[in-house]
Amino acid sequence: MKRLLYIFVLTLVVLGCTKDPLESKLKELDKMLSNRAVYAQKLEHRADSIRLEMGKTENDSLRWEYADTLFNMYRFFQVDSSMKYLKIMEKCAGEDPTRQFLCSFCQVEIDVSLRKYKDAEDILTSMDTLQMNNQLKSQYYSSLLLLYATEVRDVALPEDMRFSNDSTRDEMRNRLIASLKTSSFEYIRRNAVRDYKQGRYEESIRSLEELVENSKSLQEKSNAAWSLSNAYWNAGDKKNQMIWLAQGAIYDIQIPVREFLSLYELANLVYEDHQLVRASRYNQIVLEEALLCNFNARLYSSASSQLNIVRAVEYEQRRQRIISILVILLLSALTITIAALLRHSRSQARNIRVGAKKLEKVNNRLEEANRIKEGYVFQYMNLSAKYLGLVEDYRHSLRVTLKEDGEEALKQMLREQSATRDNYNEFYRIFDETFLGVFPDFVEDVNSLLREEARFSLSNKKELSTGLRILAVIRLGITDSGKIAQFLNCAPTSVYTHRSKIKKQALCPPEEFEKRLCQI
Repeated sequence: MKRLLYIFVLTLVVLGCTKDPLESKLKELDKMLSNRAVYAQKLEHRADSIRLEMGKTENDSLRWEYADTLFNMYRFFQVDSSMKYLKIMEKCAGEDPTRQFLCSFCQVEIDVSLRKYKDAEDILTSMDTLQMNNQLKSQYYSSLLLLYATEVRDVALPEDMRFSNDSTRDEMRNRLIASLKTSSFEYIRRNAVRDYKQGRYEESIRSLEELVENSKSLQEKSNAAWSLSNAYWNAGDKKNQMIWLAQGAIYDIQIPVREFLSLYELANLVYEDHQLVRASRYNQIVLEEALLCNFNARLYSSASSQLNIVRAVEYEQRRQRIISILVILLLSALTITIAALLRHSRSQARNIRVGAKKLEKVNNRLEEANRIKEGYVFQYMNLSAKYLGLVEDYRHSLRVTLKEDGEEALKQMLREQSATRDNYNEFYRIFDETFLGVFPDFVEDVNSLLREEARFSLSNKKELSTGLRILAVIRLGITDSGKIAQFLNCAPTSVYTHRSKIKKQALCPPEEFEKRLCQI
């Protein structure tokens, strides 16, 4: 028996210590995303050093090299900056045909980023490949692959066009593999891609994992991680696909780039797993970074994904709203019942004059009932206020998303009238009714603490004024002005003004007023 118990306990310990590799990788990614500004600053520092050196030289050849380096640093980080350095490259290229070809390839990359696919295709088709050496031909096939791969992932394009481009991309991949000057990294990676497309998943995954481990460049690691995620996807292993997309996104942050292809695909997979908050955060970052770097090719796809996420979140919010309303109704009924019981208990207590022992028992019961009463009232009201605040925060986040995305469908959603104000009015009505049910003499007791000219008079005996409502919240034990303001959905300055004004009109010293209020 002891042995079985030992094995059971050991099993629980092992299971508790075992971490899900996917969740661990996602947490690592979340931490990196919060620090991505640090890597952006490092890139700017490196770029500043290169710009300083470029400004010191008048040699066109050196200036071309510096501008080429800066172009590659900014091409997936800030398209406008990369265009500026391309102009310097074109100016300094002179009559050198190799550099002229390289400038054209750079222009293709910019056009693809800006979704000017036709312009990019025109540049490539107008090139005379017979005048290219093997190195330039390899770059030519890489540029064609970039164009077709981006078009395949662009959901705004017709599906038949994307399918046709995917077939053409396979042909360009084979040409790149056969090119004599293809780098060893690209040769291995493109062969691995061909392997998993032809069903040789194990060989492809093994080659790509070795490529990630052995590559020194973060850019190469990112490219290999992206291909590895696709290999796992073709093999039907979604979990490892997500792990390598997360790792690829981590490499992208470290490089850094703002194109964030891996993070975009990961957001879609996380959305499929119903992790709506995380999916929305990832996709929001992709949109923000695409806007910052002017990467139009990512905006269309990300906006479409964000729209689906918003719809799913809206559905979940509606479901949670129904549950919250049911809970509120239940707590309201329970609170009213408790208030009625308390009133009955107080009435009975006034008629009891039987002896010290019975009186002590009755008092103990009343104190216990008071504790229960205040606990229920506070829990109920706190839940109501928290729920209403979450609804308003959510609507605000939708407005921000709309402003940044520019989607007409989202605009139409936000034009719909919010029910939050009506919910708050209903919340105030229930609060006043419940509180006065528990403290029926509250207004008279408060007036007894104030000078005659400052006393409250209610036109509707079931509705508290703002000042009385603030005092009611203080009576329930919430004394911080900021929390009171959040609880009642008003400005902290308004709470502070009301409190100060009322205390100045008290019959007792102002600093003792709230203490006596809590004794009511």
